[in-house]
Amino acid sequence: MPEWSMVSIIEPSPHQAGSAFAAIDRHKLDDLKPLIYRTHDGGKTWTRIVSGIPDGAYVRSVREDPRKKGLLYAALNSGFMCPSTTGILATAAAESAGLADP
Repeated sequence: MPEWSMVSIIEPSPHQAGSAFAAIDRHKLDDLKPLIYRTHDGGKTWTRIVSGIPDGAYVRSVREDPRKKGLLYAALNSGFMCPSTTGILATAAAESAGLADP
């Protein structure tokens, strides 16, 4: 994880003990890259997972679906995404939800 990063949230997996997801925010440091990490060993090691999320869409929160293991929901500064190993499953504009940065 890059130095001076702000951890927005660490979300434990509802499906697997020792697994969790972290949303990292660096936009106040002018770094708009999306940063989501996952662990499967209780936090000893973390892997960056951002397939399908474009640069400039920094991450505010991440959650795993409570019913479908591996399905993640990412709240971004510019909308919502469901990143997966095959790319983006669904997106919705934040403007329509009133969640975009002014």
